[in-house]
This record gives sequence, structure tokens and C-alpha cells, in this order.
Amino acid sequence: MTGRRYLVAPNLFGISFGAAGLAQAWTVAHNLARTPERPGVVLWSGAGLLWLLTVTAYAVNIRSRGHLGKEFTHPVTGPFISLASIVPMLFGVALRPHVDTVGKCVYLVAFVVTVIRGGFLTGVWIRVDMKLVDWHPGYFLPTVAGGLPAVGGAAARHLSGRLTGRSPSPHLPHAR
Repeated sequence: MTGRRYLVAPNLFGISFGAAGLAQAWTVAHNLARTPERPGVVLWSGAGLLWLLTVTAYAVNIRSRGHLGKEFTHPVTGPFISLASIVPMLFGVALRPHVDTVGKCVYLVAFVVTVIRGGFLTGVWIRVDMKLVDWHPGYFLPTVAGGLPAVGGAAARHLSGRLTGRSPSPHLPHAR
């Protein structure tokens, strides 16, 4: 081995995010059009494995380079780290029909981490003087790409009413 260090960039989390999106599309197709369920399960398993490999490689890489504090606030790659918690949120929603408690726990932990990460990044953006040319579409990831699956997952499985004991709307009956 040559001792050469490879950079594992946070944008690699986009691979498992895309695979989870494809798995979600197949799961929806199965639920609506009764397509076979097996491809969706295989895609979810593959997305989970990709996510786990990426998280492990990324953690080893930033630890060996000593860049943990710098990675979160990096102007180009920092927003992509949010995908590390957004993807498990999607897994949690997908797990709920099969193992309800595990799915709920995975979803809630990923939800909390996503909200904290989005709030942290928003605070950094307010505090740091950034020029318009420094902004790129990746900045939608911690806010929009994190929030949309969060509320979608809660609505899809009626988590809001079940977690609080109240109906999500006074006009809707409490989901049991």
C-alpha cells in the first residue's frame, strides 16, 4: 500500500439518498399498483448498506484527517453532511409497517438530528458573511430535503397524533 489518503467527501451520501428515493418509489408503486414487493425490499437493503458503508468510510476519513469541526461549516461540502441523517429518516418510515417500534425510533432519532443540523447550519449562514456566489443548490439539503421527508413521514404514519396523544387536526379523528 502506498500510504495515499483518499478523500471521502460528504456528497457521497447522495448515493444512498438516491437509492432510498428509488426504493421509496418502488414501495409506493407496490402499495398503489400492487407491483411486486421484493424489488423495493432489495432496494431498501441496498440503500441501507450503501449508507452504512458511506458513514463508516466518512467517519474514518474525517477522524484520520482531523477535520471534524471544519467539515460541518465547510461552504461547499458542509450541507451534504445532512444527508447522513435524512436517509435514516426515510429508513424509519419504511421500517414502520414491518417493525413499528424500531421504525419509529430510527425515524425520531434521525428527525431530531436533522432538525438540529438544519438549525445549526441556518445559524452559521446568518452569522457568517457569505457572498451570493458561494451559495449552491446543496444548501437546500439540510432545510428543504430534511424538512420534507420529516413532515411527510410523520403524516404518512400519523406520528404527530400518536406521539402527542392528540389528533394532528381538530377536524380529524385520532388515528388508532
